[in-house]
Amino acid sequence: MLDETYYNIDEDNSLLILDDDQPFLKRLSAAMGKRGFNVFPASSMADFSRVIENVCPNYAIIDLRLNDGTGLDAVESIRNK
Repeated sequence: MLDETYYNIDEDNSLLILDDDQPFLKRLSAAMGKRGFNVFPASSMADFSRVIENVCPNYAIIDLRLNDGTGLDAVESIRNK
């Protein structure tokens, strides 16, 4: 069992996870949710665009190689927002 005292999550615990590997995205989202994050999963750049319209995440885990784009574009969009 993980000792939650080691995690210092900011009050804004929003976490965007962008990955086109659906099983990995689902497992990682569940694991990070259990660790106290408010997870916003996206499996494509199109999903990412819909999420980023409403949320500017405090944290992000981004796959750089996506089927419909590059994660670097996602990083730039987050930085601009």
